[in-house]
Amino acid sequence: MALSYFDNKAIPPTDDSVVAVLSDSFETWQKIVEYVSATYKNISAEWKMYTKDSGWTLILKSGKRTLLYLVPQQGTFVLHFVYSEKAREAALARTDLPDSIKKQIPDEKQCVSGHGFTVEAGFETAKILIEIKSKN
Repeated sequence: MALSYFDNKAIPPTDDSVVAVLSDSFETWQKIVEYVSATYKNISAEWKMYTKDSGWTLILKSGKRTLLYLVPQQGTFVLHFVYSEKAREAALARTDLPDSIKKQIPDEKQCVSGHGFTVEAGFETAKILIEIKSKN
């Protein structure tokens, strides 16, 4: 099964299908999207499906820079980030970031562009993670 609930390449998610799948988690999803749109410049949101294993993912970009990936799952969603070494160090130094989140940021680079990690986080923690990404 794909990481995303939406795993059919021929059928991209719609607003209605995301609301139905996320259920009570949709409110937090929407708050994150609205926060990014209100806080950062030149925001674009695009659904992409890279592989069958990942499924459809909503990518939020500021200009050409990807801030985060939102991955819908049944009744919830996860956030995926790719941090530079500088962002990784900044995250680990934050006292307002839960240790449970810090433990999920890998020591070793997961890809050419940096340290990739996926977390389940509430709105306030998501804001911190997005801020770290945007500043580093």
